[in-house]
Amino acid sequence: MRKFWPILLLLVPVLEIWSIAQMSNWIGGWMTLWLLIAFAVLGIYLIKTNGTRAWKRMQEQVSVGRPPGHTLLNGIFIVIGGVLLIIPGFFSDIIALLFLLPFTRVIFKGVMLLWIERWMRSGKFVMMRRR
Repeated sequence: MRKFWPILLLLVPVLEIWSIAQMSNWIGGWMTLWLLIAFAVLGIYLIKTNGTRAWKRMQEQVSVGRPPGHTLLNGIFIVIGGVLLIIPGFFSDIIALLFLLPFTRVIFKGVMLLWIERWMRSGKFVMMRRR
């Protein structure tokens, strides 16, 4: 997987620039600019409102002694989706919407929980001990 990071770091900006150029050819340059600004504002708003709401729910669950697993993952995906909306480009906006929509977020949460479980069972997961 580490071999693919440099390719991704080059491919994603190229894909974003291509998506912006295609959209501006389709709907016009000014409309594309306003759409990118609107998505960025939406991302900031979603991070601020839904992110803090998820943080408060997580704190409530911890205070009553319940593990905040699903709530924590919801908050993480909301923040990632909001950040992806802030990044200029339509490819990242599509991925952001997949993270932000509740019915697709369930799929990502399931995949993430399976990945975490496999990682913990593999023996590579080590808890840090306090001294």
